[in-house]
Amino acid sequence: MELVNVQVSYHRNGSYGNGFHVVLFDAPIEGELRHFVATVFKGQGNVAILESSLLADGVFKFGENSWRCESFEEKLRAEIAKTTPLS
Repeated sequence: MELVNVQVSYHRNGSYGNGFHVVLFDAPIEGELRHFVATVFKGQGNVAILESSLLADGVFKFGENSWRCESFEEKLRAEIAKTTPLS
């Protein structure tokens, strides 16, 4: 699956918490380009993905706005590596 319109930003989680990347991206799902936000922490499998339009409508419950990280993780980490690698 191709990710398009990718934007990456690094965030600190307080002064001593784990840093993370936020990635905004679009991806074609069932023939429709959908908008997503991902939170990516260091370490495989530490990724949360939500569909932005559902989130804007207040939909964030598991099963209603849930996306499997293994569908996106490899490409998300490749996009992050283009900007600032996870340390």
